[in-house]
Order: sequence, then structure tokens, then C-alpha cells
Amino acid sequence: LRRLASTVALGLIVCGAAPSQNTFESEESLFVQNLHPPGVHKGLSLSWIPKPLEKYCLGKTIAQCSTIDYCIRTTNRKIKICENLGLDLAKVAVYPPSLHPRRVLSVVLIGAPPITSIDVLLQFYDSKPNATFDRLSQSVRVKARVKLTRLADDDRLEILEVLAVPPL
Repeated sequence: LRRLASTVALGLIVCGAAPSQNTFESEESLFVQNLHPPGVHKGLSLSWIPKPLEKYCLGKTIAQCSTIDYCIRTTNRKIKICENLGLDLAKVAVYPPSLHPRRVLSVVLIGAPPITSIDVLLQFYDSKPNATFDRLSQSVRVKARVKLTRLADDDRLEILEVLAVPPL
């Protein structure tokens, strides 16, 4: 990531909706994952996964976890994307309305974005083999201060500061 320091970009996955006053900051555990978009040689994402979903996502990729998340939240669980997930969706409870976050949220980092203590995260990421960050596990979690803005249709996640890396 340090080699991309001249290319600083911070991408947020956000649906276009007007911000509300429903914003709060908290310390959360986020999963560090490899980023593999076309044309980007090295990057990472930080993902905040709803607590009830974590047990179904460990050992899976963030894409698989997002699919499971979608299938839990959808009103029609019998669609093709929700088949063959390896779990019985009928036995999985829907998320409570007060849950934070309401779905898997990810922030994409390429280069060295302006986040307090980002160097700690980059050193941790650079110290491990790339394959370490392909699947979700407890060993790739970091502690971060985040800002969550609840919007009418979606939530917006911002990473404010990296507080700690493994071992936590």
C-alpha cells in the first residue's frame, strides 16, 4: 500500500440519499480484507459486519458474507442468489431494527488515506501474506473509531482512526 501513496483515494459504499441528523461515533471491530478490483494491484477494505451475521461469515470471503447478509434481509429468501448458502435461512432471525450496522458496510482504501493512525494498519497489512486477508477471520480484525450516519435508505460509514491491530 505504501507504494500507492501517490494515489490516494477513499471510496465509500453509499446510496444517494440526503444525510440525516442520525449520526454517531463509536469504537468497532472491523475486518481487513484484500481488494481485487480490475487495475488495482494492491488495496484493502475495512468491513463492519452486523454481530448476528459474524458467525455465518467467518471463513468466507466478504462477497459471500454480503450475499448471506442480503439473503437474511430480503423479504423473498427463495430467490436464486439465496440458494446453496450452506445455512438454513428459515432458522436465521431477521435483524432487529435498532441494529448497528443494518447491513455489511465496507470502506475501500487505496494508498494512504487521511485516517488517523493509518500507518499502524498499513504495517499490519504489509506484515502478513496477502492470502491472510482473503477470508474473514478473527485474526484480521482491527479496532477503529468509526462514524455512522443513518440515512433513510442506507447507512454511511467513515473510518476516523485506527485504534489497534491484532493481537487485540
